[in-house]
Amino acid sequence: VAVDPVGNQDDLPVDIPAAVTLAMGATLSVTGTPNLNVTEGSNNAHQTVTINVALDRPILTNQTLSWSVAGNAINGTDAVSGADFVGGVLPTGTLTLLAGATTGQITFQIAGDNAIERTEGYQIVLSGTSGLDLSGIAPLAGTIANDDRAVISISALSAQAVEGDTGSTPYQMTVTLD
Repeated sequence: VAVDPVGNQDDLPVDIPAAVTLAMGATLSVTGTPNLNVTEGSNNAHQTVTINVALDRPILTNQTLSWSVAGNAINGTDAVSGADFVGGVLPTGTLTLLAGATTGQITFQIAGDNAIERTEGYQIVLSGTSGLDLSGIAPLAGTIANDDRAVISISALSAQAVEGDTGSTPYQMTVTLD
């Protein structure tokens, strides 16, 4: 695992895919596309996360599942907060799979910023409503990697200084962190 100067980790594991057989005999699986590890982007440059939900056969009646995003500090990451997502809150929602359907998608957006921070972890938790038993599906885990870097500037207060013949001569500089 590589760690950059502000503590970001690359190539963190993602717990996908997951699958469970439903009471009606169909197998439900969920995967992140292409994965759940994203780079945050700068201000107003949002990243979309997509979760594919698939059934191995059509269902006979409409089925609804609820989903929510929660902070998950894994493998040295910090947990996400609502500020990391478009709208300023941890995303939640429902996905309705209509009778005859075999696929659906869950999407939410990561908010870009210019803050220097560590990689943050999150998980997507699915819960069944209207007849779906999701007890066999573990939460999906992902990360939001920081893409902001500090810039250090050094400038001399004066372009000239008398060197002297012995010892050291102080020279003043201004160091700023942008």
